[in-house]
Amino acid sequence: MLCFSDVQAEIAAQLIRLGCTVLVTNQRTLAEIAGTIRLIGGAIGRTSSADALATEFLDALAALQDSTGPCPRVYFEEWPEPLISAIGWVGELIELCGGIDIFAARRGSASRERVVQPEEIIAANPDIIIASWCGRPVKLQAIRARPGFSSIRALQDHELHAIPSELLLQPGPGVLAGARELHRIFHAWRRRACITAAAHSP
Repeated sequence: MLCFSDVQAEIAAQLIRLGCTVLVTNQRTLAEIAGTIRLIGGAIGRTSSADALATEFLDALAALQDSTGPCPRVYFEEWPEPLISAIGWVGELIELCGGIDIFAARRGSASRERVVQPEEIIAANPDIIIASWCGRPVKLQAIRARPGFSSIRALQDHELHAIPSELLLQPGPGVLAGARELHRIFHAWRRRACITAAAHSP
């Protein structure tokens, strides 16, 4: 049996007491995702295939790396009640794709370490807001309607985006799809920022 993180700790314990063999992983970074691919592959006797998949995963991430031009300041929302910012691997993806995670200093493994207040988001005034609520559809209008959020640059510039949680919040090779969406959003923002700067240059 395969389980993930402390969220499934009790399930894992029950399975072990029933005599099942259980492998529990707790990957929280992009490097740990690659390592977990190799770990699971080794556990099921597919070491070579797993090594190839892990290498392909890391190479695909490297191809998305973008540090050219201006970097948008990004607020990523994993959950709305309370407000929870980006988990480790998502924050890494934001930076890899050329963004700045405005709450990078809060990037703990536990959700309680990543709780932020609306006032902090307003004060940070991000260029882009991306919401990906874990296992729940994002309600963009509810975000727009939050008190004080209308003053945030991201909302004024129509840079509020939703990405399905299954593309970002399941720490496996599937996060590449979410990374490509982040890259697309940031690239479009960067292009508009350059056009605006050129239009205002003397």
